[in-house]
Amino acid sequence: MEYHFFPLFEPKTYLQILRQVVETQPDAVLFAPLFHDESAWLIAETTKLGIPKVMINTQIEGTDALSYIGQDSYQSGVLAGRLLNFGLNDGDHAMVLNLDKEVPGARHLLAKQQGFKDFFNRPGGKNIEIHTAVFEAFDNPAEMKTWAMHLLEQNPKLKGFFITNSRAYKFVEVLDHQTMEGIKVVGFDLIAPNLRLLEENKIRFLINQNAWRQGYQGIHTLVNHLVLRKEIPVQQYLPLDIIVRENASYYLERPVELPLAML
Repeated sequence: MEYHFFPLFEPKTYLQILRQVVETQPDAVLFAPLFHDESAWLIAETTKLGIPKVMINTQIEGTDALSYIGQDSYQSGVLAGRLLNFGLNDGDHAMVLNLDKEVPGARHLLAKQQGFKDFFNRPGGKNIEIHTAVFEAFDNPAEMKTWAMHLLEQNPKLKGFFITNSRAYKFVEVLDHQTMEGIKVVGFDLIAPNLRLLEENKIRFLINQNAWRQGYQGIHTLVNHLVLRKEIPVQQYLPLDIIVRENASYYLERPVELPLAML
């Protein structure tokens, strides 16, 4: 196996690395298509060369990829809406907040956002106004605090936040205790700072994207295709695990896996 890493916010560098990957003429490719256009190039080139590929984390539909492994991004947005809805009252406002660089074509983020909006737009639900925002200076706590406090002062009805990636802790950590008392937060991923704030009840829910399982199952899928010649399902959706402080410890105990040849 060969591993190729790329900067999260540099599509041009990502494309350069994809070109290097193709030049090595691998037997198969397991990749996360973060940038749509650049990933479309990889898909076209591997198709031309007869190289099988599996996508994880983000799905590009209508390709000849062997399989997609990960969550249904749209449904994860719907789930986030349902979870926030428990703590919101009729007339409150909620926000889909992406703590990231603006990434054109990041389809998984757009799908999460749409799922969240669609949940609150369903007939018979609470009257919740939805806002969206992208904040790029997430690594600057002082700038984030200024932005967050101004946001909440301008909109005192804003009571719920859906953070679309693993950086929920960066938002929560800049808010003081008094401000957090009226705020409900749903985020992603079981990383240490998120888990600490979950335990402190400053993050109400985490949705587990199970990145470890995506990688493991991706290699398992390629072995099944290349070695065992098994039929591969086009979509392998992973469960949307809802994590609260009472059950978080159970999800941190990684199961013992069987050798791939035995599965």
